Amino acid sequence: MIKDRTYASAVTFRQWLLNSNLKVQSINLYTFDVHARRSWLIFKEVLAPKIKTGVIAVKTRDYEPNNWWSSSEGVRSVISEAIAYIYARFLNLRA
Repeated sequence: MIKDRTYASAVTFRQWLLNSNLKVQSINLYTFDVHARRSWLIFKEVLAPKIKTGVIAVKTRDYEPNNWWSSSEGVRSVISEAIAYIYARFLNLRA
């Protein structure tokens, strides 16, 4: 199992860009709403300062985002992403 899949994806993407002839100055990530902030944070960290990173958060169809607490899927998604964001932001200090 790959640890820190989002981080691994960002590093792989950066390596792919370095090996390509593309001159990318900025990107937008396209991901589900609760995952967007953490993905943006990680990709921004990995690609900076050469590539600016934005994010497009797609509304999920698994639960009603405005009432996420009213479904088990919503509660699980929001709580697990909140924990993962805190880990990525404050606890996962990378070299």
